[in-house]
Amino acid sequence: MNHIVVHLSNFYQSQISSMAHNVVSYSIIIENTAGLLMNSNEFSRVRRALGKTQSELARLLCVSVKAIQSFEQGWRKVPVSNERQLLFILALKTSSNGDSRLCWEIRNCPPERKGRCPTWEFKAGKFCWFINGTLCHGETQRSWGHKIELCRQCEVFQVIFPSIVAGDTK
Repeated sequence: MNHIVVHLSNFYQSQISSMAHNVVSYSIIIENTAGLLMNSNEFSRVRRALGKTQSELARLLCVSVKAIQSFEQGWRKVPVSNERQLLFILALKTSSNGDSRLCWEIRNCPPERKGRCPTWEFKAGKFCWFINGTLCHGETQRSWGHKIELCRQCEVFQVIFPSIVAGDTK
């Protein structure tokens, strides 16, 4: 049986669920990622940590200033692509700070797991949170929402992004 993973807001979930009984050869897995992704306070903290104005950040993310304002006010959810790009830029900016250990060292990954993990393959030990298909907790995650939820609880993420984890407003 084939699986289709659909990421939808609560609004559309009931409509799709009512259609699911008509699908014969597919099972539809509906995932609600609301609440798992970057919220407006985190978005604002990251912008300030980057030292960017709303206009400068809009140019970096290729969105309008109104979109930035909407993300910061909580009127719109921060798209996954913008969240990932923001975190990537912040990681680059802060990469010279603090702990220099790589994720497989911090997590003490066994050799057999490292050998199958894309983070090890690409020698991206500071960017495990960014790469899909990693074997954190022994398996890959279904979606960015599930992955980043685990990452936010992980020591690797907390070392790289202490201002997000701690809720600093500097």
